[in-house]
Amino acid sequence: MSKAGIENLDNDIDTAFSEFNDYVKQHGVEGIDKFLEDALEKWKQVDINIAVVGNSGSGKSSFINTVRGYEFDDEQGAAEVGEEKSTTTVPTAYPHPKNSQIIFWDLPGMGDIQNPDLKTYCKKVQLETYDAFLIVTCTRFSSNDLHLAQEIKRSLNKHFFFIRTKIDVSVQSGKMRKKVFDENVMLEETRSRCSEVLGDLLSSKQDIFLISNHYPKEWDFPKLTEAILDAMPKYKQESLTLALKSFSPEIIRRKVKTLKRRTWKSAFKSAVVGAIPLPAVSAVYDANLIIDEINMYRTTLGLPKEWSEEFTKLHSATKETTAKLTALLASYVVSSVAEEYARFIPFIGTGIAGGISFATTLAFLRYYLKKGEDAALLALQEAVEKLPRN
Repeated sequence: MSKAGIENLDNDIDTAFSEFNDYVKQHGVEGIDKFLEDALEKWKQVDINIAVVGNSGSGKSSFINTVRGYEFDDEQGAAEVGEEKSTTTVPTAYPHPKNSQIIFWDLPGMGDIQNPDLKTYCKKVQLETYDAFLIVTCTRFSSNDLHLAQEIKRSLNKHFFFIRTKIDVSVQSGKMRKKVFDENVMLEETRSRCSEVLGDLLSSKQDIFLISNHYPKEWDFPKLTEAILDAMPKYKQESLTLALKSFSPEIIRRKVKTLKRRTWKSAFKSAVVGAIPLPAVSAVYDANLIIDEINMYRTTLGLPKEWSEEFTKLHSATKETTAKLTALLASYVVSSVAEEYARFIPFIGTGIAGGISFATTLAFLRYYLKKGEDAALLALQEAVEKLPRN
């Protein structure tokens, strides 16, 4: 681990101990378990509102589905797409299925009869209520897109992102229509054409994200999700990180880093119960705590359950790495029972037992996350290799 990483972990420890001590000073030990539970669930209480702006047919709805983790547009909760979809006339909310506090808003395009000018549009869609803006087109950005971005920058000082969708269609068309086709040249030309309209609003042409909603692990889709995360304050960044699908190795690493911050709070919960002199309480509690945490880790990292159809489709090496995680859990449950009996040895006592619970829970969760990261990266690599383009 890098020096910066160690320092960040030290800061996390200091913050966790400080919050814990402040609560005990004010309230004593009563309700400490509820306090720690609330701290672990705090990420679900953060409101995040992301606006997706664009005209009908730009790929807004497909993007909203893909970024929320939907693989098919006809799934329950997915935004309606296709030629029969009605034109968006009012802001429409699409909550994230993993966290309903995170909402992607489908905003109407600007410049039609109902939204004839910037002032009317900004008032109608309540521009100030959103955390970030994704301006979407499948061709070129218009002067309306430019004016909207200028208003966001001038009046709100919030982040906006220019997204050119359907890049897979452009690539496929180039391959079919040209004898000699260079994808990188085509992508660079597309960025240049888009940047002609956007001008000074861009720090570089790389600020234009070329994506395909059908291939979110390719082109600029992973980079876009990382950029959106970086635009958020830390407390919102953590909530969005845990909810997003693992589109790239970087997103997986960010998820693991965020989950590591939870391990201290889980270890504190283990220590609180570990100090209670009641036979079997600590072992059962630790096992349940670990199972709940691990289920969250697996879901967050996108690791399939061993009996699922998705798991059966994995390569043998990926299966083996993923299956070892279950064996890790079994070994921890056994060690928890041993710890339970050890804490009733007279010279150990309940105070030391609390420390044992903290140390063992923390060590196990950290170790499991490392192995879970390895498995998630393998699964992602395998998914990319299986893409039709490859």
